[in-house]
Amino acid sequence: MKLVAKTPLEIHRELINTGLFSRETQESIASNTNVHQATISRIAAGQFKSVSKSVLAVCKYARINPIKTSGMKQLKSLLASRDSLVDPDKKKLVHIIDLAVDLLERS
Repeated sequence: MKLVAKTPLEIHRELINTGLFSRETQESIASNTNVHQATISRIAAGQFKSVSKSVLAVCKYARINPIKTSGMKQLKSLLASRDSLVDPDKKKLVHIIDLAVDLLERS
């Protein structure tokens, strides 16, 4: 599985799609994230070129994962074939992978 940081544009789209900026005031977001209100305003407008600590704080608050994962199809294929495994160690490993996939999908 490959982990890659999302682009500022991808993050901005996800933040907008959560409805965070329409359901909460910028002042409220600022106080909950310890990010200055003017910075929240720039993030809401998509006026950021890099994923800074402030952007990450807003992502965390909005429950958006700033990392994209690839290879989920391969992992899910492995999980689908777990019933055919005989080795108990391999079954444990596949179970751990299943838990990791579940966590990634929740974020």
